[in-house]
Amino acid sequence: MGRAVSAIDRPFYRQGFRLWSLRRILALAFGAVALVGLLQVIQTSDATSTSYTIRRLEQERQDWSAQVHSLEAEVATLASLDRVEREAQGRLGMVPAEKVLYLQVDVPPPQQQLLPRRFSTSKPSVDEPGTSWWQALLELLPFY
Repeated sequence: MGRAVSAIDRPFYRQGFRLWSLRRILALAFGAVALVGLLQVIQTSDATSTSYTIRRLEQERQDWSAQVHSLEAEVATLASLDRVEREAQGRLGMVPAEKVLYLQVDVPPPQQQLLPRRFSTSKPSVDEPGTSWWQALLELLPFY
């Protein structure tokens, strides 16, 4: 004969209620599809705004590059010897030298450089006073 079914035997089933009903499954599937679509729209929108930012920055870089070239051309024009001579004679009232003198210097050049070390092209030796041990260590590194 039939056995009586208790609520303990079927914990996920109540009378008139199934835990995973068809409506819930369809609602979850619809929500997942809508979420995926929303994420794609957000990703596409983000990619578009990033592309716009890249184009704007590239245009700004081109504008700065054109301005640099324009300033370089202006510097070259202002530094030309003909222009400097015209300005010296016209605006400043200078005249070319009438007599050119050449002097011979009989004094030998100084033994030490007269430039500060930061403008010098030679590297200081390790034995020089004022060079610390860590600067000497940095000199040994190949990329320094």
